[in-house]
Amino acid sequence: MRFLITTIIFVMLLAVMTVSATTDKQTQYYMSVGDYFNVSYDKVDKLVDRGIADEDLPVVFKVSQEAKVDFNEVATKRLDGTKWMTIASDYNLNARNFYMIVNGKIESKYYLPIFTKFKIIPKQQWGMISFTDDELIALVNLKFISSQYDYSAFQVMGMKDYGKDFVTISKRVSMAKAKMIKKEMAQRKAVNQTVNQN
Repeated sequence: MRFLITTIIFVMLLAVMTVSATTDKQTQYYMSVGDYFNVSYDKVDKLVDRGIADEDLPVVFKVSQEAKVDFNEVATKRLDGTKWMTIASDYNLNARNFYMIVNGKIESKYYLPIFTKFKIIPKQQWGMISFTDDELIALVNLKFISSQYDYSAFQVMGMKDYGKDFVTISKRVSMAKAKMIKKEMAQRKAVNQTVNQN
């Protein structure tokens, strides 16, 4: 009996810890989205409460900013089940508005087909390019995460190739960037101490 109670308590604690970890990741992602698109955390949180999927959040704000319309209007269209390319088209946006310059060879299995569309179609005809919802979400999240943290787009692509969702990728990138900054600061401090000693 005591073993059973201990097991139940352990399982409950594990569940609470899992929920907390998920909430922490999501909170970090929401705050990053808000920071990148210059909107308050409350506004991001309200969209989540309305039912906007986490990975759709950057797309809502990207479309809103590109089209210069209220993000709630964009969110309403998405919640009505409208595809992202249709929403973009409603505001006279097209693939050109979501293009991202990536210097170097793209070998990502996930991203190569997306960027190939830009490569094989002349720039003047990019308005004809169409993306699936997943492709557009991937493209916007790639730019958001790599730009927000000044982090390698190729490393973000690599994480996506391993099947990570963008909430997890954002958290990992933010942690990796924090470690890089801490290491750089320690190196600068060591250099300054050496210079001062001499």
